[in-house]
Amino acid sequence: LHSVCGRTVCSMAQASGQSTGPSTPSAGRSQHHTLSEFQSASKAIVKGYFSSMKSGTSPAAAEAARSLKALDCSGYHDEFVVIVVRAAMDLTEEDLAAGVNLLVLLRKAEILMESQISRGFEKLVLTWQDIQLDVPKAPTYILRCIDAAIRDNCLSRVFLSRLPEQLLQYLSADASLSGEMPVLRENLGCLAHFKTRVSDLLKEYFGEDAGSTADFAARLREANVPHFLHEVVRKAIIMGLDGGNKERERVSRLLCDLSIGETLTSEDILVGFTRIVAQTEDLQLDCPNATEIVSRFIVRALSDELLPPAFIANGERLRIGGPAGLRVLEASAKLQEDVRNGLSFAHLWRTAEEEARFKKEVKAAILEYFDSNDKAEISKILTELKMASDQAAEFVRKLIIFAMERTGLQCDMALDLLGYLRSNDDISDREIEMGFEQLYMQLDEIALDIPDAAVMARSFVKKAKAAGLLFDDYHPPE
Repeated sequence: LHSVCGRTVCSMAQASGQSTGPSTPSAGRSQHHTLSEFQSASKAIVKGYFSSMKSGTSPAAAEAARSLKALDCSGYHDEFVVIVVRAAMDLTEEDLAAGVNLLVLLRKAEILMESQISRGFEKLVLTWQDIQLDVPKAPTYILRCIDAAIRDNCLSRVFLSRLPEQLLQYLSADASLSGEMPVLRENLGCLAHFKTRVSDLLKEYFGEDAGSTADFAARLREANVPHFLHEVVRKAIIMGLDGGNKERERVSRLLCDLSIGETLTSEDILVGFTRIVAQTEDLQLDCPNATEIVSRFIVRALSDELLPPAFIANGERLRIGGPAGLRVLEASAKLQEDVRNGLSFAHLWRTAEEEARFKKEVKAAILEYFDSNDKAEISKILTELKMASDQAAEFVRKLIIFAMERTGLQCDMALDLLGYLRSNDDISDREIEMGFEQLYMQLDEIALDIPDAAVMARSFVKKAKAAGLLFDDYHPPE
């Protein structure tokens, strides 16, 4: 085993490159069998392989390779990896080596891809506690198989560095791993320290004195532990669960910027999202809407091309996260279809319930303002709402419309409030302009209730320019 914390370099394996590429070439094409049929056929192949190995009656690995290739279901091959290792763990320790040898042969024959092997082992390390119920030594067996796969160039050496923290904790206390224990414990300590560091950096980034993405990326590079960067993705999404729509949009933009700037690799993002799906059930304890919010993060990442197109299908096939994870992936698939049919990113973060609550609270706040003229209270309410830019624009539009429905006094109060909110950094110049654009785009509909809406809108634009709320060269849309 090898350390990723200091200057120690991997000596256990010489594999290089990323272990899970964007997707397998065949992942998107239709398969010749259902997943259930493939699983049944694969179990028969694996059973025959181990039986032949014991009897020595035939070239077992070559026969298994021919049988797997004949199924012509390469899109399911990550599931085959899981079936091989699980079957080996139910037999003897010698069979573990035979199982890995089969994977090595299939990799050399280019029947299995490294990304498929990596996804299969990722499934195993994410479900080690469940497997351990049937196989008490499962964690040790999984580590042995990963070790062997790395030595035989079937897995990237980075894979070991990214073992989940709970699995590392368990392995670090396993007396049978005395030779590996120093490195396991060093990696565990390094991971725990890095997670704390990332949490602090994210809190600063999303705090009142928010820094730039460039500063955030530079401080990540200073940490010099690239194998743990998937934790940035995981922790950023968790922080988004605790925040509002504005914070969630900033999380998505941060991940996109870090990817464009090559601070995060596609592997970092893929592993981070996979781990989030895997822990959905736990996330729901603190955030009941976790399923819906995580699914929106996934679809946004797919739309930004941060995740491979097959991410949802791969996760569903491997049942990442169990029932709770499947619900996230199913919600993601449905939402992705909505995006393809025109759902904008501006509305991606909001559930129907949140949308209705926002509209209700905005209306109540505006009407209360017209009665009290308390600008500070409105500022406080908007801060609590944590509005995204399109929501701030909607507030501007509704403020103007509600004023138009009343008297000239309320119209002046509306402009005074916008000036106050802008000076208080509650609303930006661009959001005010967007609000006016929304107003003009809906002017025909507004005129059904306010016949002179067009005249009043022109008056608002003129007064807003005089108050410095709109630029002098601003021209409302036709």
